Amino acid sequence: MTKPRISIHWFRRDLRLHDNHGLSRALQDHGNVLSLFIFDTNILDRLEDKVDRRVDFIHRTIGGLHADLARQGSTILVEKESPWKCGCGSSNGSMSSG
Repeated sequence: MTKPRISIHWFRRDLRLHDNHGLSRALQDHGNVLSLFIFDTNILDRLEDKVDRRVDFIHRTIGGLHADLARQGSTILVEKESPWKCGCGSSNGSMSSG
């Protein structure tokens, strides 16, 4: 029996479902998509103010994405790590980003 193919869509800059080219392409090409967002510690660790309004905005936006995906029977995996340590530093296999 063949295992189903799953592609990963790494939400990076384009934090929306509507009109997201990378996500649309992943769904079109593979059907099964794991949504992922990584709070990059390489960036977070360099912030002088750990209560940064940009990070707060991203938290709120990711919360909205999670709610939107949940209404569609899906979810988003959120990690706080270096993308290299998560295995996302290089694109091996089916990965899209936006």
